Amino acid sequence: MSYAGDERRDLKLPGAYKRLWELVADRDLERSNRLDRLVGRCERGRQRGVEGGSVTGVARRDQVADGRREALGLPQAQRKTWGKLVANGRAEAIALGLDRRPHGIVGTVPVQHSYGFESTFLLALQGGCTFWAGKPFFPQDITCALDAVPRPRLLVTTPFHLSALLSADIDLPPLDLLLSATAPLSTALAANAEARTGAPMLEIYGSTESGQLATRRTTEGAAWTLLPGVNCGARR
Repeated sequence: MSYAGDERRDLKLPGAYKRLWELVADRDLERSNRLDRLVGRCERGRQRGVEGGSVTGVARRDQVADGRREALGLPQAQRKTWGKLVANGRAEAIALGLDRRPHGIVGTVPVQHSYGFESTFLLALQGGCTFWAGKPFFPQDITCALDAVPRPRLLVTTPFHLSALLSADIDLPPLDLLLSATAPLSTALAANAEARTGAPMLEIYGSTESGQLATRRTTEGAAWTLLPGVNCGARR
């Protein structure tokens, strides 16, 4: 990025972008050094990603993709195989009932995120579903995307995005299923979502390292149901 002088310091920017702008524009030596360290981290992470092979040049089932997780401020490669990703996508489709009744998927989480990749792109491939290729973020964008997708509809979202959508107090298109992950979903928010949309609100549990493992309907209790093919047991 390059900026021409300090005349742009008065731009009206959202908080996170304003903070970044302050780091870029401020001539204080300490803040400049902090920005240099941040840029260095990003560059090292980018180089590691390129060297790791990512998802390009796939030759075999066991050499497919590096799921990436930002831990401790640095991207870390998580080795994935296409066979396991496909199995995970199919298991999720079965758990959500999409193998019997494919849905049109709208996701507020981009496919660069492991949850977004598994629950929009992979779910569409392995569940016979369609999904909205845009990146709706603001409540009005989400409702417009849902309007453009034929029923039955599935909204793949997060507690943060869902809370913002419901708080916007705008009319929502009919929904048939809601899915949330990335953070704990409160029972109150789940109940509010179901009351507003008339659709069941499901959570999915997993991690970048393991993939998706279990689902539950939050309003029906705290117990999780393992995805097909997933086994859970204690090790000594």
